[in-house]
Amino acid sequence: GLTWETVTTYNVGLDMSFLRNRLSMSADYYVRKTTDMLTTSLTLPDVYGASTPKANCADLRTTGWELSVSWNDSFKVANKPFRYGIQATLGDYQRTITKYNNPDKLISDHYVGKKMGEIWGYETVGILQESDFTVDENGKYTLIGPSQTKIQSTIYPGDVRYADLDGDGEITKGDETVDNPGDRKIIGNSTPRFHYGITGNISWKNFDLNIFFQGIAKRDVWISDNVFWGGSGTAGNWEMYNNSWTPEHTDAKYPMYAGRISSIQQTGYLFNGAYLRLKTLALGYTLP
Repeated sequence: GLTWETVTTYNVGLDMSFLRNRLSMSADYYVRKTTDMLTTSLTLPDVYGASTPKANCADLRTTGWELSVSWNDSFKVANKPFRYGIQATLGDYQRTITKYNNPDKLISDHYVGKKMGEIWGYETVGILQESDFTVDENGKYTLIGPSQTKIQSTIYPGDVRYADLDGDGEITKGDETVDNPGDRKIIGNSTPRFHYGITGNISWKNFDLNIFFQGIAKRDVWISDNVFWGGSGTAGNWEMYNNSWTPEHTDAKYPMYAGRISSIQQTGYLFNGAYLRLKTLALGYTLP
């Protein structure tokens, strides 16, 4: 029952050059429509007893743009031509689901209007302290304020407090749907945004130099691996271990050690995945 996806692209572009081609510019805007996208079909009840099969059951629209500007020129140094050039590129895109059979709009599945890469999570208030609890004669801790036991069975000082966004007095996942997400919301997106690159080249006599930088200006990353958080027999990350909450270190950056929040996506520990890196640096000499 599977078939090929169908991709249709609409594009408009503009290319310009000025000053005897020393300055050049290129701009593109495109819309790409993917129909019969092969993806996981709607989540089935656990009694189904197997993984949900894939099907051609979704449509996707991608909109994006690209811009490139370059400058090339030359002049003489010691009676020899000195040539140089620089080019900068910038582009962005977003992908949106336009068709999918998910009448309940489950967050775990695709749904119409979903932007690919969405990260749903809780709003972090801070790290719980001893003063945020009452303790009975049996030593049982009870959290003062909205209950969090619906998402974490046991709560102690050093755990994270989350915001009660729907005001019902407890932190929950709701129905895990877009219309009733409980106290979760869209906190970020893992899609790499605003790709950019800078290329430069210089040549003089028999020497030449080429350099290329590449980067992403915006991307959100949630780290769920216990290799970072620690716990479940995993040693964890040295940075997290040294900056985690203890009764003697109550103003710590991270909560209690041992991976107790690794599966609870939230605003306080959503990482910035933007970067700039030097990909190429080449110095050459051409033998006569």
